[in-house]
Amino acid sequence: MGALKTKKRKTSIILTAGLLVLVCYFVVSFISLQSKINDEKRELAVVNEKCDAQDFENSELERILKDGNELEYIERIARDELGYAMPGERVYSDISAGK
Repeated sequence: MGALKTKKRKTSIILTAGLLVLVCYFVVSFISLQSKINDEKRELAVVNEKCDAQDFENSELERILKDGNELEYIERIARDELGYAMPGERVYSDISAGK
């Protein structure tokens, strides 16, 4: 009888340890997956923000093409992105804006 009880006890301890390891594995996996989900959500938010900005730019370009104001658009791009100015025009920069 004593040997049977000892064998049951060893089996019970092994089974309990195995279940504990399995539960720990699932907890660690769950935490890891939640972290990955949060990272992907942040990345999705950034991509959606870029998509919204591109949609706005596209609608602005469509409006310009529809109104026939291509010259106005070209002038704005030349001024804002290329740093050009009209002949005789002076461009001032506010250096205190960055403070």
